[in-house]
Amino acid sequence: MIIKYKVKNFGSFKESVELNLEKKSKESKGQEFIVEKNRISILNCLALIGVNGSGKTTMLNSLFTMKDMILTSQNFLSCVELPYNPFIGEKDKPTEFEIFFEFDNMKYEYKFSYTQQKIIDESCYVYNPQRKKIFVRRGQKFEFGREYSKYLKPIRIITPAYVLFMSRLSQTNLEIIKPFFKFLKNIRGSFNVLDIYNETWELLKNKKIKEKFVECLNKADMSIEDCFIERKKVISLPDSRNIDSKINYFGKEISDLILVHKHKKKRLPVSFLVEAKGTQIFIQVIYNLLLNDKNTVLIFDEIENSLNIEIVIHMIKIFSKQKNLQLIFTTHQPDILNELRSDQIKIFEKHDSISSIIELHEITKTEPNMRKNYGTYYREGVLGGWPKIID
Repeated sequence: MIIKYKVKNFGSFKESVELNLEKKSKESKGQEFIVEKNRISILNCLALIGVNGSGKTTMLNSLFTMKDMILTSQNFLSCVELPYNPFIGEKDKPTEFEIFFEFDNMKYEYKFSYTQQKIIDESCYVYNPQRKKIFVRRGQKFEFGREYSKYLKPIRIITPAYVLFMSRLSQTNLEIIKPFFKFLKNIRGSFNVLDIYNETWELLKNKKIKEKFVECLNKADMSIEDCFIERKKVISLPDSRNIDSKINYFGKEISDLILVHKHKKKRLPVSFLVEAKGTQIFIQVIYNLLLNDKNTVLIFDEIENSLNIEIVIHMIKIFSKQKNLQLIFTTHQPDILNELRSDQIKIFEKHDSISSIIELHEITKTEPNMRKNYGTYYREGVLGGWPKIID
């Protein structure tokens, strides 16, 4: 689970900003969202809210930029520029990323900074349970933790200035590093951009998982009492939804999920492929939730997109019960905030092209009566981050 994430000089973030997922508020509300990991109380759900263009999606993009650089920079060529997207007017300064997370009872602290041409500095520490240095890099000068030095020194020689050392380590069998990369690969992206033909639904062959899946759909009032998998060829393009995806799979055999709806006394089998977009999104999210119920971070941009607000709230409540699953999402829907704790809510604002984050739990410290219905306060403009529309 992510404990802290920081970014500086990326997109609209000029100064360092932080997403902190540690429990900060003493309020009794929302205890189901708190997970105890290695004596740290971590929130398993975080909401980012603010007006259009305030930096919410940029924050998520920065996280995936960091992830992609770590996983792929060992393949970069010297002639290729690094994925550098600095704040306007700060193009001579480095972008900085920092992440602190827990995975399989270990904690990792990793950060790096870079420009378009090279890595400026980089470091990684592990807590097992005490803080230990794995490596520290300043330009092309390296320091290694005593017990890791003999394994890491040879890799230093084959790490050019434009490649992350951590990325090079992904090609090794160093045991202390393996959990780091397992966690990184478990940060998964948004489900509101669907490739509806790509899911295999194999997990539903397990009877217990299938029963849990149908139960979740029933609780969302979808009138689905059963489901089964059917192999079929994509032989037609019945409408314009997901047209690019259909062309990619045209003529190929796929796994189609057949959902059995109850209508009066009849059972009506309906293909997942022809369900409404909002229904498809919800079904795919619930399925992936069951698939990724251990040590996974799910990132969802505009979680309410194509979904009824009550369905979204139902979905968040399901997430809250998954103690090895973490959800970070953006939203424009204030009513979702009423279901959350103050330390789960980050309000994004932009002034003079610079994005910043308002910590709601800091506001509640000076407003002791502000204990619930945060969405109402947000809608009234009390908390900031609300659009100011001039007639």
